[in-house]
Amino acid sequence: MAAQPTPHEFDQRIAAAPTPLRRLELLHQAASALCRDHPRRALEYAGEACQIAVDLNRGRDRGESLLLMGNCRGLIGAYAPALRDYRSALRLFRRVADSTGESRAVEGLGTIYLRQGLFARAFTEFRRAVALWRGTDEPAKAAAPLLNIGIIYATISEFEKALVTLAEVLDIVEKEAGGEERWEMIRESALNTTAGVYKHLSDYTTAATYLQRALALAEARGERRAVAVTRSNLGALLIDMGEHEAGRALVEGAIVVAREMENREWEARFLGTLAVLHEHLGELETAEELVRTALTLAESIDAKQACTSSRLWLGTILRRAGRMEEALVELLAVREEAQRLGLRQSEQDAEEQLAQAYESLGDSASALHHLRAHLALASDIEGAARQRAAVEMRLRSTIERMEREQDALRREQTRLQEEQGRSAEALLASSMEIADRDHLLERLRDRAARIADGDAEAAVLARGMLRDIEGIGGGRDRLDGRLLLLHADLREVLVRRFPALTPAELRVCLLVSAGMSSQEIADLLGVGYRTVETHRCRARSVLGLERSTNLTTFLQSL
Repeated sequence: MAAQPTPHEFDQRIAAAPTPLRRLELLHQAASALCRDHPRRALEYAGEACQIAVDLNRGRDRGESLLLMGNCRGLIGAYAPALRDYRSALRLFRRVADSTGESRAVEGLGTIYLRQGLFARAFTEFRRAVALWRGTDEPAKAAAPLLNIGIIYATISEFEKALVTLAEVLDIVEKEAGGEERWEMIRESALNTTAGVYKHLSDYTTAATYLQRALALAEARGERRAVAVTRSNLGALLIDMGEHEAGRALVEGAIVVAREMENREWEARFLGTLAVLHEHLGELETAEELVRTALTLAESIDAKQACTSSRLWLGTILRRAGRMEEALVELLAVREEAQRLGLRQSEQDAEEQLAQAYESLGDSASALHHLRAHLALASDIEGAARQRAAVEMRLRSTIERMEREQDALRREQTRLQEEQGRSAEALLASSMEIADRDHLLERLRDRAARIADGDAEAAVLARGMLRDIEGIGGGRDRLDGRLLLLHADLREVLVRRFPALTPAELRVCLLVSAGMSSQEIADLLGVGYRTVETHRCRARSVLGLERSTNLTTFLQSL
């Protein structure tokens, strides 16, 4: 294969062009040759070519320039202007009755919609492109839009349809084989996508075979982007198979290439794959950092499918880190977006992660709901009966286990409600004593006022005040006695395991375990709300609780 000219060499040729028409031809050649490895430079060439075509009033050449501009913009993630370029090209080619140009423009629109995750629109455009190509004198070129239809089927988990379509693509390519780069690119992409289908079906051996064939083709062509994509796919497969270091090396190399080419969409995907590796290894902080970077990149180019994948990874990582509330926000958003886009595999994965998150929170009813939804989706999208039966067996076993746990939880809740009822009765009695104490305090204030006014004998009033004060102290002792009686086991555990708790902090812990709020405790003890909150905060510190751990749940688990 002849070496491709460098951008500098193209610049020299373009500068030496003797006429505007020759300059236009050279600009098209440069843009076409460099668009994959140097998309921004190629976009500059295509833009200049478009302006020359306008000046020369050459409609077809302007359409060709717009197609090149749309391709370059699509590669750097500038999707909105890319769509405008392709639509303008389509109008031009229709005006001059150029069916080949029209087919390419329609196919370009489908490609951008596919990258945005707008699968219904993409599918419509690719079907139009297939029909258009089959009506030209080059019907084999229908292989490219057929390939993208296969990719859509694979993405939305229509695996059987995907394999049939991809087999048709490979059949066309085999018939047209002759070493031309365009057919090798289509063959390589079809092999990559077929490998992805078999990976979803857990047939790793077959998936690896297809990826090795695709990688050999990409390396033989020397096309860096294709090599990077295939190596990343192979790295992801190795990671799933437990060969972490080999997978890491392939994915990190792919990230370097994506950054050099300024392809934010592929960089986001590769970073997500690397985040999965760190998540497998338990390195959750690194994984979260990587996936948030991937999400930012995907959002910057409005790549909806990449955004959905990144959010799914983020939700999974947050769940594993024990940050359940944050995880639920991300996972519910993933499920909603996956339903809207038709990403059934992502929806299934989100349902599974939601079930695990709710189970960790002790919400068995919600966990069962999401687990059943996961089972329904798995039953619907698994292509092979053997895989489907295995998934159903595993999930039904999990559902039965959770149903047993839910029954046990209901019994435990009933026991706790009965115990809390008894606690409430005892605390009500204590509350009444506190109310009596308030009356005593009023009497003390009245007597103190009388002493201050000098209208009675100070000694008599002082003795009465002392008797009332002793009564108040006895009320506190009786309250502590009732708490000790009701929560003797918990008090013993707290005193033994956390001797640094003060009596006030211990008293607050016992009342919290009974399900009382800070305001209720403050009212009961006759202290300020902030005082109770301070006792709770100091108690949490002594107990060694993280911010995400609920104090009531922790105390009731002791």
